[in-house]
Amino acid sequence: MLFIFMGESCTGKSTIADIISDKINAEVCSGKEYLKLAKNEYDAWRIFYDKLVDASADVYNCDNNIIYVITETDMIAKLDNFNCVKVKFIADIDIIKTRFSKRMKGNLPKPIISMIERKSLEWKEIEGDIVLDTSKNDIEENINKIVEVIYKKNG
Repeated sequence: MLFIFMGESCTGKSTIADIISDKINAEVCSGKEYLKLAKNEYDAWRIFYDKLVDASADVYNCDNNIIYVITETDMIAKLDNFNCVKVKFIADIDIIKTRFSKRMKGNLPKPIISMIERKSLEWKEIEGDIVLDTSKNDIEENINKIVEVIYKKNG
């Protein structure tokens, strides 16, 4: 089964991916990590794309689970044709700024604030099969929502 965990930075995608990957025996891939698969971007994407195709074809056995974590909206078009569960992660912008600030040891420069606000607008119109608000729900509640979808898909 293929899961796309998508959304802005600091919305909890990687945290939940790491936790749920153990529960569903999934490989977690992030961003352009696939570039390690070959010497050039085109070949690396082809190899990774084939892995995603295999995972998206395995809806019922769940022997080949991949969680692909993305923060860039331009990746969504590359993933539109897959049979997958798109999980959109959101959080209140002030919470995102607080989380981001912790990553930067308490310093949040104005250009970073502008980038966070710009990214927030980019993600507003993007839809997911599931939308998880990590500023309102706790981690277990969000994980349970994803697991429910898995059980529904596997009937």
